[in-house]
Amino acid sequence: SAFSHGGVVPTSESHGMDPLRQMHNSLIRTRGQRTITDSNKESQVEHDFSAPKNNEDAWDIVKEMRGNPLDIELLIRKCHELRSIGTNSAGALYEIIEVMRRHPGDRNLQFAAIGALWSVSADGDDDSKAEAIDAGAAVVIINSVTYFPADVNLVCWGIGALSSFAEGITGRSSLINSGVINTLETVLEKYYKAESKEACAICYWVFRCLLLMVISYDDMEASFYMRASFYNSVTRNDIENDKDELEVFIGTLSKQNIVHLVVSAMATSSMDPQTLTTAF
Repeated sequence: SAFSHGGVVPTSESHGMDPLRQMHNSLIRTRGQRTITDSNKESQVEHDFSAPKNNEDAWDIVKEMRGNPLDIELLIRKCHELRSIGTNSAGALYEIIEVMRRHPGDRNLQFAAIGALWSVSADGDDDSKAEAIDAGAAVVIINSVTYFPADVNLVCWGIGALSSFAEGITGRSSLINSGVINTLETVLEKYYKAESKEACAICYWVFRCLLLMVISYDDMEASFYMRASFYNSVTRNDIENDKDELEVFIGTLSKQNIVHLVVSAMATSSMDPQTLTTAF
């Protein structure tokens, strides 16, 4: 289901941990056929991406995208193929971002590109997430979510992708500086009162993104939020700097309206236990 907590994205193996972590990983493993439905229900476009893809295919995919910069249907198809590969091979990250910048008004292409960005960064280490944000991934996603606020599919995937960038330390710091809090507040304010599974899914990803931006490294290390790949890329200096930045950020966040919105959202009847757990 597109809204089994946020829409299906990307890649990777299940870590076999507790239910909330398993739920998250089930979202980033889904491949195959994907139905894209625009928010006005005017049309439905189906793409079958069941053909196996690997890292070597990424070179050909990126080459086709660069050679056909104005072919929207081809770009949509290739973004979904990069999503199925799920690694940043052949400069895929930079090509996807360039496509989003070149075609900001095409909803289906933005949706496909966001899914690809989520996939190629979902299992990256701390440095790779920071690289994605520095390359402009967070900005193009925020722009897309802002441009298409009523498209529940796109918003769900967009906030889900941003929550992936928030995992870790360096990426989280860069994400905070991108102005993501304003976007999360706007999205939550729009959807927390809507009693639907789509709205609940969007709220889940907003809560998860916020949680990952306020959880300390020590808490990460002791929880399912911290994957082994981060141990290889996070230094003691990173951890100490993160503690100082986190203290300032939490103090700032506690004074903003988004905290009130989180509490208000938790009171709605559409919140399921997993979403409420993340909100708490």
